[in-house]
Amino acid sequence: MAERKSCHKLADEIGETVRVKSPLWRINSQSVDAILDYLQERLETIDQEVASVDDKPKDITPKPKLEDHQDLLEWLQKLMGETRQEQAQLPKFTRQRIDELGMILKFHGVEAEFYQASEEEDTWSKFDFEPSLNPNIKEYITIKPALIKGDRVLLRGLVYQS
Repeated sequence: MAERKSCHKLADEIGETVRVKSPLWRINSQSVDAILDYLQERLETIDQEVASVDDKPKDITPKPKLEDHQDLLEWLQKLMGETRQEQAQLPKFTRQRIDELGMILKFHGVEAEFYQASEEEDTWSKFDFEPSLNPNIKEYITIKPALIKGDRVLLRGLVYQS
């Protein structure tokens, strides 16, 4: 406001008309008042808008992650296990979709791990083992793959053993 008063003083000292470099432009104290009032209103409006944006609580809800959907993961796990046993009998387009499923899981950082006989202790921690009811089975068969994200086991796999 102090600057505004000094502009008025200047206008009063010079007279009713203030000349700018170009003689076509004439500014009087009334037009200076109108311009300054307009600028003050606009600046206050801008201040209010900026203040209202800062005052609003930032309600950012995190995007749900794939691992948050346990029922979907269990369904995908069963699907992958069941179709692996029957790959040869499935139509080509179904096999392609199952292959895409593995890529989609990888995109979300999830690995589908099928059991491979190993002495590594961490392999055993990723799977549940059940005896096979079929006496002809002499090897380990993955019924459901383990779903792993990083170092975390999202869902333990299931393996039938002889």
